[in-house]
Amino acid sequence: MKTLLLLSAALAAAAPAAAQEVRRGEALRGLVSLSAEGALPPEPRAAAESGYEAIEIDPDPERPAFILAADFGGDGYPELLVSKFAGSSPVGSGMLDLYAMEKPGDPRKWRKTRLADKIKFPNMPSLADVNGDGRPDILLPYGFLACMPGRCGGIEWLENTGGGWTRHTVITGYERFFHRVVLLDADGDGIKDLMAVGEKKGLFDDGSSEVYIFKGAGNGSFSAKPALLAKGLGGLFSAGDVDGDGDEDLVSPEYFGRAASFAWLENLGAGVWRRHAIDSSSGGGIQMALVPNLYGDGRLRAVAANHTNTTDDQSAPESAVFVFGVPADPAGPWPGVKISEGIKSRRSPAGGPQGAPGPFDWADADGDGDLDIVVHGDGDPRVFLLEQVSPGKFRTKELAGGMPQGAAVFCDAERDGLPEIAVSSYENNRLVLLKKLPAAGK
Repeated sequence: MKTLLLLSAALAAAAPAAAQEVRRGEALRGLVSLSAEGALPPEPRAAAESGYEAIEIDPDPERPAFILAADFGGDGYPELLVSKFAGSSPVGSGMLDLYAMEKPGDPRKWRKTRLADKIKFPNMPSLADVNGDGRPDILLPYGFLACMPGRCGGIEWLENTGGGWTRHTVITGYERFFHRVVLLDADGDGIKDLMAVGEKKGLFDDGSSEVYIFKGAGNGSFSAKPALLAKGLGGLFSAGDVDGDGDEDLVSPEYFGRAASFAWLENLGAGVWRRHAIDSSSGGGIQMALVPNLYGDGRLRAVAANHTNTTDDQSAPESAVFVFGVPADPAGPWPGVKISEGIKSRRSPAGGPQGAPGPFDWADADGDGDLDIVVHGDGDPRVFLLEQVSPGKFRTKELAGGMPQGAAVFCDAERDGLPEIAVSSYENNRLVLLKKLPAAGK
């Protein structure tokens, strides 16, 4: 979200202006658009407006940013883990809250539990069994531009004790900030490590990013000194087996000091990794994730969102969501296609460059058996559903407006197979659940 705040630069009203060296007409150069894939014309706004109702989760959510939906309680119903910027600044800090339905299955009333506070710009949380006790713990990266050139970057993990949460610091007061962190065996010694990308905006350039390993010692202990693995990557990156060799690789957008729009890091084993460019024509990126069986054909593909602003710069690449196929030889460029239509960031305010789109998520939104994608506009204050109407063909629907700077995730609160969508707006201080309305006549 934000000029890669991943919640975008504006999230904190301090994001950097991205270098836009790629002209608009070149935005899709190198992308192979197959006739069976791509974006259909947007559905008229009036039709989309009647599709969902907005349920307020919290009347004062304290500047919510990133959201993770997961079953923390073990009852089959999802809870919402929400990072909040609140007073985040060089002197202030944010927090991490957990929302649970007061009555499981009834999404109209939620209770809030504070898991952590005094965190400067908490970013995207994720779940992993860090200490091997069988319970999901929380990985929490933090920091952003607004407290640079100070040292506010860091990583914590919150231990799930079965009756509460205990905070553990991996690194704090670092000169780079972190948007996401993953747990995997990065060096082949059989012990899981933490991997994260440290990002930094330079004073006179577009900055840089570096991939780090925080070496694991077992039982949830990690080195506090990051070991540099590679240059590049960033934002909301993801782990998965790209090349089918049985280990986990990384797929990622690039934004600060980028050499590509999207790239992946190949795990060669024994702690050796190799970077490959996926696409270099789409401007800066904010999120990339591997999505198995997206088209129902059993193949692995990657969904990716860039983060650009064509209102500020008409030569910038179009703001969009893409699907990339994983080729037989994934070391070279990946064939891709744009699947969204009409996403466009508003003009940036002074001192806070913005971009679109923001973070996305995927699920079967309408119960028709295929996967759809929800994406937050971020610098575009709308929320969009990319409905897959046939394999590889998506129609863009506008679900909500007035939600600038935030995130959107699927959350099947009622367990009825028609997932609700949790949406945040940092700028407008809103946290809502979009619930699909019954079709007319039903």
